[in-house]
Amino acid sequence: MSEINVIEELKVNLVPGGTADIIALRFTDNFFNGEFVRECIDELSNKMKIGTILDEPLNALEKLAVQLLLDSANIKL
Repeated sequence: MSEINVIEELKVNLVPGGTADIIALRFTDNFFNGEFVRECIDELSNKMKIGTILDEPLNALEKLAVQLLLDSANIKL
């Protein structure tokens, strides 16, 4: 399957199911390599250190990743 087909499939499959504009996201595999998670946290830390978050807001994909990390760590902001 090509990358373009995957994007199109995401657009078709991830749509609101009712009257509210909300989409449920879920994981079929809840486990990730520890090194990968630490790299994600380090990348977020680096963005915060160099002030990127203040100068450039996080993009949508980064916001989703941060929310996943916060939820996984049971951190409520």
